[in-house]
Amino acid sequence: MRMKEDLKRRALAASIFGPAVFLVFYLFPPIPFLLFLSLFLLFAFLELCRMAAIKDSLLATFLVLSSLFFLLRSRLSFLLFVLLTPCAFLILSLLRGQRTPRTPLDLTGAMTVAVFSELFLALPLFHLFLLKKEGTVFAIFALLSLWAADIAAYLVGRSLGRTPLSPSLSPRKTCEGLLGAILGSTAVAVAMKGMVGLSSSASVLIGICLGLLSQLGDLFESVAKRVFGAKDSSNLIPGHGGLLDRFDSFIFSVPFLYYSLMELR
Repeated sequence: MRMKEDLKRRALAASIFGPAVFLVFYLFPPIPFLLFLSLFLLFAFLELCRMAAIKDSLLATFLVLSSLFFLLRSRLSFLLFVLLTPCAFLILSLLRGQRTPRTPLDLTGAMTVAVFSELFLALPLFHLFLLKKEGTVFAIFALLSLWAADIAAYLVGRSLGRTPLSPSLSPRKTCEGLLGAILGSTAVAVAMKGMVGLSSSASVLIGICLGLLSQLGDLFESVAKRVFGAKDSSNLIPGHGGLLDRFDSFIFSVPFLYYSLMELR
């Protein structure tokens, strides 16, 4: 009964947010698409700050919005931003004497959030933008294959899951769910192989890797939530959690997909 109610909530939220996100990926030219990604980055960063109990959200907001300038520039500028922003966050935290409920001056926490946001939020979003610049079909390929991995992992894991994947990190994750994720992403990769210029063998290989990496990202976010003592990043999306909960499968998958497609197609 509980699973049915949970499934209904997830399906209702997906029926609202899913088409809207797909239309953004499909219809938006690169620059408006970049603005959408920057807005997503802003709210995801604020979720991370809230989850980590960092009060000074104005500082975080400033740093995230400043990323737009660098994203509009070259890849080198973006990489410099990735490297320098954690340092800026640390220095500004020192100057402002930022405090959290856990420690008098949690500079380690501030640095952790800064590094996490740049490497595991901004970097995947940047590669998603690069996919969009290469062609809308590549961004759609990433979106649909990772959605399929998430949906299949959830359905197979909840209905057939018996073997824990990593009980210490995420008790609900199962090996059967992992297999479902691999099957879901591979099915989409094979179905879209002609659109993105992949051979059959390359599409299967990429599909398998996307399924594995999507679940690795899920486990990685589970570790982050456990460190920060949070169940979900937020309750923004009913039945799904927050933006970070929906984005975790993209963390490692999108950079991998970009370089794989550029190399293999």
